[in-house]
Amino acid sequence: MSVSAKGAARHTRRRLSGDEREQRQAKRLAARRVNLERVIACVEKVKGAKWADFRDRHGDGGRDLVMYLGRRACGLKLHELARAVGVKEYAAVGMAVRRYGKRVGEDRLLAREFRQVSKMLKVEM
Repeated sequence: MSVSAKGAARHTRRRLSGDEREQRQAKRLAARRVNLERVIACVEKVKGAKWADFRDRHGDGGRDLVMYLGRRACGLKLHELARAVGVKEYAAVGMAVRRYGKRVGEDRLLAREFRQVSKMLKVEM
């Protein structure tokens, strides 16, 4: 995010008012966002491995966790997230985010990793 975009976002958050029931986007706009680099660093710490080591590893949920949090906690668009994590198609990112959201409710190990990273990032979902 550029310096001017950060300033505009800060300005918008300060001027934001409204009832969440009537202006559904008010809460989303008011939320402070974390950056993707911080998400990756936290996932690396929880997994005990570097991003480059698990990013392309088949069956590893680390990349999907980064994409899920990149979408939910960072507020990145699918094409921005695809470019940032090295995925060719943004539709693949959307599918991975959707699948991870479902799997985290079913897999205890994924749920534990998700809780640890969320706690480190100080985000609630």
